Amino acid sequence: MIIKLVGCLEYVENLEREYNKLLEKVNMELEKKGIKARVFLAKNIRNVNGKVFVKYLGTRIKIFGEVDVSQITLPSRFPLDGFEYVIEKGTMLCSYKVFRKFANMLKQCRVIISLDNVRDKIIGEIMGEAYRIKEYYSKLLKAPVNWVPLVKTSILRKASKTLNINYEDLIDYLAYLRDKGVVKIMFGEKGELWLQVL
Repeated sequence: MIIKLVGCLEYVENLEREYNKLLEKVNMELEKKGIKARVFLAKNIRNVNGKVFVKYLGTRIKIFGEVDVSQITLPSRFPLDGFEYVIEKGTMLCSYKVFRKFANMLKQCRVIISLDNVRDKIIGEIMGEAYRIKEYYSKLLKAPVNWVPLVKTSILRKASKTLNINYEDLIDYLAYLRDKGVVKIMFGEKGELWLQVL
């Protein structure tokens, strides 16, 4: 699921600038010691149809000649190492799965999700089926059931088809709703997704 991050591009660029300043200090120290090596923040940038794709690849060392690498001390890892995003018309877009890995670093970014427009429909569709399955299992087991599997019972597949939403996006959106405290879900073994139905 692709999300829009508002107020994030400038923050990420500032973070990169600060880290590059730190690397420049390391490079000056290497130069003073006579070590023929440079450290830099590697990132992959591609322009495709007016969109800029960026992925941070971490800190790298470029060595010129023979160098004793034990003399090179790297700074701490770049906090967004592995983060990837797209810039389209000045707006930062990112996969929600990628965003979740870096959510602690990107707390000041406002997340905008297009599926929020149909949030009530999504919850209604999934909860309606989940309550039906809960009743069935409660009668079958003659015991109260609080957690309902969404994958094994095909609730997610039906909701995906009915609402015309990509299956993976639906799982990401449920994870987003869990992060916001709207629904209680947990990921189980073998890709199962459990929904709490009280």
